[in-house]
Amino acid sequence: MATQFDLDIMAWQKAKDALATAAETEAALRRKVYAEGFPEPKEGVNNLDLGGGYTLKATRKINYNLKETKEGAETSAALDAIEHIGNEGEFLAQRIVTWKPSLSVSEYKKLDLTNPTHKKIKDIIDGVLTTSDGMPTLEVVYPKAK
Repeated sequence: MATQFDLDIMAWQKAKDALATAAETEAALRRKVYAEGFPEPKEGVNNLDLGGGYTLKATRKINYNLKETKEGAETSAALDAIEHIGNEGEFLAQRIVTWKPSLSVSEYKKLDLTNPTHKKIKDIIDGVLTTSDGMPTLEVVYPKAK
């Protein structure tokens, strides 16, 4: 015969399973609504007017990752190539890649492609850079009370 404790464990497990299913359903619906509402989103905040003062607000996050090969050899080679592009190359190599290796996205985005040195550096780092979309966030923004 099951004790109250046993019943509580079973109820908890059932709630946990329902929560996991709900989370999967929510994530799938979020991706679907996001794709339908924002076919060409920009990185950062995107807004869609729903009418009646309502707005669907989506935040697009892009994950930036450096290719990881055996012991980071590919990224190390890219950094070596950047460092050999004069004094600025060495300075930027130290700032653009924090060592994990991970990309300093803010420094990467500051590269000025009209500057030939920056363009060379971007081309090299792009050879070891991968990007992927993070999970978007969605929020319905209610109309402001008048």
